Amino acid sequence: MRHVDPAILARNADSGSPALPWKTAEQGAATFVLFAVSPHTQGVTGQYFEDCQEAELLHPDNLHGGVADYALDGAGAARLWALSMKAATRS
Repeated sequence: MRHVDPAILARNADSGSPALPWKTAEQGAATFVLFAVSPHTQGVTGQYFEDCQEAELLHPDNLHGGVADYALDGAGAARLWALSMKAATRS
């Protein structure tokens, strides 16, 4: 919600029809529950999922979901981990 324009939130609250596709608590939890209980997702790691399916790459035409390409950058993740470990040993 941090990226939602406050004007859109106000319109959504004031109108009878939502300006944003709100999810119920059950819909919001569905992907987490799927991964917690489904045998089909055992051993799946390093992937991003939304709405019970693998997330597509984020692009300008897809403003309501997706994963940024930098989030899938293994080399970047390794560099961040190394920097984090180095900082942790200095503390």
